[in-house]
Amino acid sequence: MAPTHSWPGVYVYAEFEGTSIGVKTNDNFSYNNVFIDDSLYTIFHGNISGIASYTLVSGLTNANHKILFTLRSELNWTKFAFNGFVLDNGKNLLHPPIKPEKKIEFIGDSYTVASGNEWTGQGGAPNDSYTDIYKSFGPMIARNYNAQYQISARGGFGLVLDYLGNYSNNLPSEFDRTLVYTPTPKWDYSNWVPNLVVICLGLNDYNGWGGYSGQVDPANAVIYRNKYHEFISTIMDVYPHVQILAVAANGIQWIKDNVSQVVSEENLLGHTNVFYASFPYYNGGYVNNGHPTVATHQKIADTLVSVINTINAWQPYPPRITRLPSSPFTAYDVSYVLKIQTDSYDTLRYITSDKPYSEMENVFTTTGTRNHSVTLSLQHGHEYMYYLRAIDLYGHEMDTSAVIHFSVDTTKQVAHWTSLSYDDSQWKNGPAPLSSINDTSTATELETVTTAYFRKKIIIDSTENIPSIVLWVKGHNGAIIYVNEQEVLRFNLPTGREITYSTYAQDSLIFTQKTTSVLKNILRRGENSIAIEMHSAKRQNMSLSFDS
Repeated sequence: MAPTHSWPGVYVYAEFEGTSIGVKTNDNFSYNNVFIDDSLYTIFHGNISGIASYTLVSGLTNANHKILFTLRSELNWTKFAFNGFVLDNGKNLLHPPIKPEKKIEFIGDSYTVASGNEWTGQGGAPNDSYTDIYKSFGPMIARNYNAQYQISARGGFGLVLDYLGNYSNNLPSEFDRTLVYTPTPKWDYSNWVPNLVVICLGLNDYNGWGGYSGQVDPANAVIYRNKYHEFISTIMDVYPHVQILAVAANGIQWIKDNVSQVVSEENLLGHTNVFYASFPYYNGGYVNNGHPTVATHQKIADTLVSVINTINAWQPYPPRITRLPSSPFTAYDVSYVLKIQTDSYDTLRYITSDKPYSEMENVFTTTGTRNHSVTLSLQHGHEYMYYLRAIDLYGHEMDTSAVIHFSVDTTKQVAHWTSLSYDDSQWKNGPAPLSSINDTSTATELETVTTAYFRKKIIIDSTENIPSIVLWVKGHNGAIIYVNEQEVLRFNLPTGREITYSTYAQDSLIFTQKTTSVLKNILRRGENSIAIEMHSAKRQNMSLSFDS
């Protein structure tokens, strides 16, 4: 399997022995820079369909060399594969140097992907060969700090809508994609966590709302700011400790006013990791239907570097445990699953005496993310004390241990809320659907909540003569359904992870879901429990409902 890509700004670095180097790719569309020993050697464009090998450079001195292979253009309609380098017979790739610790992600539009920056005409560039992302302001900024970079950008896209006014084409809706052209697979954010995220979105929103031909409706400015806040919240959620630079482009007053207001409101919320920057319109510095030249990209980079220099973008933060059981507590089983949450993507260890992380012998079974778990084998009547420490992706360790203290008593048991034996007598009751938006005369009204829970007992005299059973659930926005304590359906909620009260649904939508496949095997004669939890979408709490 070869690594594939479709987002812009991809680059590959290697060091090698010999007099020549080639490349094997499945890509006959992209244009790529080939740097040898820090100098641009050639621009490579594959012309063979399917997996093919090409010689990039030959006639080098028989010594050790460096190659940097960078994707120049934006091509987002399919995926491309990098299948490796081709070397002289008997020659090898050298052990690569340590990657730079600093990381920057650039989120934006055609400015960020440097559309046509090497073209010299005012009209559209004839092909993608005139675009060189390596010479855009993002990579220029990254090189200034010797930082790795990642580019999440699409030409024509905005924060809310594209330049033609299409609301389906917005960058936040594709931010979680591994490949830009398809919703799956989802990107694993723990694979690459930036120190700094630079957002430059608004030009296409301004155009899509008619800003260049008149005034933008004030209601759309509110939509833009709300979407910006929501996107910042998403970024801070997936990138713990990240610094965010929100950039207003081209000196457009509408963009400057709204982006600066968003940053001020974030700061008032206590988010002091969000900063504001802007760059002006550079007269005479644009080509390719109004896109920056290479020289203009350098001016943008210099302007943003001067702002980044004023913020502490590279400060390391040691991991912090944000959720663990309150001590002391009682475990009611000799097999206890200890669940811990940290504020970054960490590896968690534990031991029975307080020691530095490197001396802790036990590693959590599930770790490397922000949710960690391990099953402890215990004995009835014993007390336990465990010390926990974490280390993050950059090698930063906790310098003090978190401590949990508990005893084991198997003579007592706690019923889960989904079980028949759970006491729900203190729960709110109602004769009609649960809702926070429906007519209160026909609904059990809820306060604004993130998650609501519903329980129902049903009695079945016999399951033998039941050919099939359908459970049909309607609601808004996400749900998990349990039958006799077994999860039978999860809709519009993250898969492969524990769901808590504070977990938001992934999208805001009304759904009707059916489940039939396993119900007949789960239901039993006598009492059965059906338990449903409904989750709201982020910033959409008032739309949570359980209709039926």
